[in-house]
Amino acid sequence: MLQAVFPGEQKGNPGNSAHFLRLGPKSRKSCARSGYAAAEGADALFLVTEWNEFRRPDLKRPKGVMKTPVIFDGRNVFDPAQLREEGFTYYGIGRP
Repeated sequence: MLQAVFPGEQKGNPGNSAHFLRLGPKSRKSCARSGYAAAEGADALFLVTEWNEFRRPDLKRPKGVMKTPVIFDGRNVFDPAQLREEGFTYYGIGRP
């Protein structure tokens, strides 16, 4: 299951989630109201935005509800050492 969060829609910018849901079969994806909601039961989190609300998350919240604490950081906004210290497996996309 693929879940996506569209923070702009919460600020009056509708349309992104509708476009996302039209791509491929609906049974394989859904939209979550927050990053924490998307983490529930997740095998991994993928960060692909630089929105401020995703820069400093309470890392104990998602780790406690994920199946496996894995983060793929597509924007390299997180400190790899801090995430590893918190118990996450961290992959920074484009980092050596």
